[in-house]
Amino acid sequence: MQRRARLAVFSLCLIAASLLLSALAFFDETPAMALEGKCATCDIKTKTPSKDKPGLFEFQMACAYDITSEEKFFIVIAKDEDEARKKSQTEAPGDCW
Repeated sequence: MQRRARLAVFSLCLIAASLLLSALAFFDETPAMALEGKCATCDIKTKTPSKDKPGLFEFQMACAYDITSEEKFFIVIAKDEDEARKKSQTEAPGDCW
């Protein structure tokens, strides 16, 4: 009988762990961002040489919201497209990221 009790407790622990992992996957950052109206994607629209900073470019970024698909436009100054995408995550309008 004691073995059955241990097996039952172990089974309940496995079920609880799987439910917890499922809940964590469900409430991942992406769905949370969608509920808060955060941006889904940021794309580069234009790339022009910076007038004020030689060797850098001004990238016009467009970030689209998950829920409404509304776009916000803003400028990021960077040396290349990869850096512009990284900066867009920190320099986007406050309600975007």
